[in-house]
Amino acid sequence: MKKSESLHAICKPHRPPRNEYRFDAATLRQIDKLRQDIVHGDLLGGEIPEVETKLAYLRETWNYFFVMMHESFGLQIDAAAITAGKHP
Repeated sequence: MKKSESLHAICKPHRPPRNEYRFDAATLRQIDKLRQDIVHGDLLGGEIPEVETKLAYLRETWNYFFVMMHESFGLQIDAAAITAGKHP
């Protein structure tokens, strides 16, 4: 949560995302609490209700943050750098 707050403070998003996604700190907090309970608690191996919905929200949140950093700083990802060194 501290990192998401820092990104908002630094990037100061001024327009809504291009899709239907809306950042919601409460939703992100709930998912992070669930992650902590899995990693440090008793939920490892248990069923996670609505797991696909939660994962989709995290993917959209990553995209939201990436676009925000791109618009603020010109951040780009070079696909060649990501796949460099990988062997079939």
